[in-house]
Amino acid sequence: MNNDEIVRGFCKVLDSCETRSRAELQAQHITMLERLCRHAWQTTPFYKQRLKLLFDDDGAFRLEAWKDVQPLTRRELLEEFESLRSSDVPKNFGGLLFAETSGSTGQPVRALWTDTQQIATQCVIRRFDQWNASEPHGLMVTISGRPISSGPTEYEEEHWAPVYKALGQPGRHVNINAQLPTDHLWKRLEEIKPQHLKVRPQQLLAIANIYLSRSLRPSFELATIRLYGEPRGKSDDDTIAKVFGTRPLSNYSAEEVGHVALECPDCRRYHVVDEVTHVDVVDDANQPVGAGDIGRILTTPLYSYAMPLIRYELGDEVRLGEADCHRSQSVDIAEIMGRRADLFHHPDGGLFRPTALVLTQTSSLLGAAAIQIVQFDPNRFLVRYQADDVPGIDARKGAVSQVQDAFGFRANVSLERVAEIPAMANGKRNVFVCEIQNPD
Repeated sequence: MNNDEIVRGFCKVLDSCETRSRAELQAQHITMLERLCRHAWQTTPFYKQRLKLLFDDDGAFRLEAWKDVQPLTRRELLEEFESLRSSDVPKNFGGLLFAETSGSTGQPVRALWTDTQQIATQCVIRRFDQWNASEPHGLMVTISGRPISSGPTEYEEEHWAPVYKALGQPGRHVNINAQLPTDHLWKRLEEIKPQHLKVRPQQLLAIANIYLSRSLRPSFELATIRLYGEPRGKSDDDTIAKVFGTRPLSNYSAEEVGHVALECPDCRRYHVVDEVTHVDVVDDANQPVGAGDIGRILTTPLYSYAMPLIRYELGDEVRLGEADCHRSQSVDIAEIMGRRADLFHHPDGGLFRPTALVLTQTSSLLGAAAIQIVQFDPNRFLVRYQADDVPGIDARKGAVSQVQDAFGFRANVSLERVAEIPAMANGKRNVFVCEIQNPD
């Protein structure tokens, strides 16, 4: 059986799961979790002791001990890479390949995947499109989350995603380098006129800010906007909808584990894709939290047989939701807060996420095409702005006051006019940057 046949078969399985009962899906899920844990326990040096508590003296699986399994950290994945590799990857899982993060947390991490794991996570995106009634035939533009090194600034494909190539469903797909200046990205969107757009929230907010600061409207209509890679708030959605006329949706994923959850167009919560991953939301003692509570998300990719990632800590905080939507029988995530390291620090010791409104209002005052706000310590900020002309003294004072009012305290805010908003080491051009070292 070739990979295209496997893709088609897996898509049928995913479709059938949407009509099965909660009890059937739960039983299948636990069976898959047990198989992966037994495989990890028996074939990887790292888990020989860590997973011992999951099996009794006769080798029977003890699901009740699952909550006591120590989470796998990013540091352990970096430092214990070789001992996490399985010595006996099932041959029917195909070849091996590496999945690598962009390094947004300081250092890229790698995981070893199989062809089957890659196929499983690729097929999930089809469910997201089906939920949003998106046929993969229109023009999709992806502003790539990582720089396209040693190649063109953009390239075109004949399919939205590999799954659609296997299914024989063509659709034009243009990939643009995210490391390009925001003004260039805005111009290319105006030239290409996409029907569907996939982009990071902060990058889209920066593009939206160009339209708002210049009192312009897009010359194209977007049927769908797919956000990825970062959390966003209601004010961000409101700004995006105001500019583009479409409310965005996200699929929650990470390079090292694949797709984790899909945002539902009906309830606006994230439904975990139980067919390919197991999710736990835990407190500081690594114990499960209840619905409505905030905790750290742990994920276990159920097809990670080359390098099992058991209760892997993604580094994000989420709010657990109620599993009561007609579209899914799985765990629900009501809200994704993201990494603590991505939040700004308040002088009183708390954390906060700035809203999109501060960008649009400050940019308008400065006549800026692009803007970036950087925090160096709890009371010191820098606003970098890209503008053709130097704004007047009143505009500059107004911009400083706008930032202070938006943050709710009299911060020390300085301004810097730049020719271009600088890219970070991983190629991203974030509009909010916290340079305070996380004490954790």
